[in-house]
Amino acid sequence: MPEIKLGDHVRDKITGFAGVVTAVCDYVTGCRQLLLAPLLSETGEYRKPMWFDIDRLEILEGGHETVAIGEQTRPGPDLQAPAK
Repeated sequence: MPEIKLGDHVRDKITGFAGVVTAVCDYVTGCRQLLLAPLLSETGEYRKPMWFDIDRLEILEGGHETVAIGEQTRPGPDLQAPAK
């Protein structure tokens, strides 16, 4: 099975939820989860991203390029998450 990377468009095999991988979380217990950010709804509304175990996901298409946005003067973890 090909390795799933940030920027890949993937789908959960169980629920059908699909989106672009925007984050990876590795737990002490060995579990790895990926955050999927879905496309906009049919009406153009933002939908919330969701976490899924990596074993439940399949790649729909790969290759969305990850982009660094500017140079930050402070590291990201202490910054508030962006809001719409």
